[in-house]
Amino acid sequence: MMSRTAWNAAMAQYNLAALVRDAAGEFGPLFRGEQLNIANEYMLEQKYGCRSAAAKGTETRAAYDAEAFRHEALMDPYYEKYGDPKREAAQALVKIPAPDLDALRFKVDLIKSEELYCYVGTEDAFDYVEADAQRLSMKEAA
Repeated sequence: MMSRTAWNAAMAQYNLAALVRDAAGEFGPLFRGEQLNIANEYMLEQKYGCRSAAAKGTETRAAYDAEAFRHEALMDPYYEKYGDPKREAAQALVKIPAPDLDALRFKVDLIKSEELYCYVGTEDAFDYVEADAQRLSMKEAA
């Protein structure tokens, strides 16, 4: 029998990390950073005369891209602080056997919504789902 305690502990970690990440994105540092990104895009558009600078030639495109990259890099610490813990908690939850069908359904939804199959450590997310499904079907058959 799989431990519901382990699942519940991992679920609590994920819910806490998701709550903090969502708050950071809605009204915290990530929200303010996104507002700055929008302002920076507007400033670059004014400076270079277009949104992507692609139409302005190679030199302008390189300068535009360099400035945009520098500004986006300022957000990296915030994504690491608020986004990484949520993703890591989600990855940990995916690796814990789902104790029942509802937990497995949540796991599948989590893998899809967080695109966990794209990250190192959970690129084999389907294997966890398949193992849970097989185990749960044997449990139901018994």
